Amino acid sequence: MNILKRLEKNAGGPKGVKYGITKHYVKGLEAVLADGSVTRTGALSDNPAEPDLTGLFLASEGAFGLVTSALLKITPLPQNYRTVLAVFDDLGKSGRAVSRIIAAGIIPTALEIMDHELIVALEDYLHLGFPLEAQALGVPVLTSDAFALSETVVAPQTKIGGKQYSHSFCRR
Repeated sequence: MNILKRLEKNAGGPKGVKYGITKHYVKGLEAVLADGSVTRTGALSDNPAEPDLTGLFLASEGAFGLVTSALLKITPLPQNYRTVLAVFDDLGKSGRAVSRIIAAGIIPTALEIMDHELIVALEDYLHLGFPLEAQALGVPVLTSDAFALSETVVAPQTKIGGKQYSHSFCRR
């Protein structure tokens, strides 16, 4: 998704929990209105005394004007992160694990849960080595501040069909 589409929809995505959604990064906009005039909002405004209408344009899908430029706040990428592959024998358990992660104060950079059908489809297509007997996979991406906590919260091992799985970490 390009930046203009993100602005039109005020997009979030799987990283929204930790980092926020588009509106949290827009400092100001320039937009062309229906009458052809150009307006600037927020930090780009020529008149700081007027109300900041930046939020009005976000998620409006062009209804108030077409955004032609944006002043954005940029955040650095984390220095270290890990992607965890957690195997579950029940989809409900994967949901409860997410609740435990958040309750423990761990805010993942991204967090996805795959049900059995998606696991099979991805494995058939990409051959990633996913356990096909799993009913769910949890895939949180954690920054270094959450490594130690995550091992105690996510770490219970899962036994499916007599085979033992421990949650594995992929390091950057």
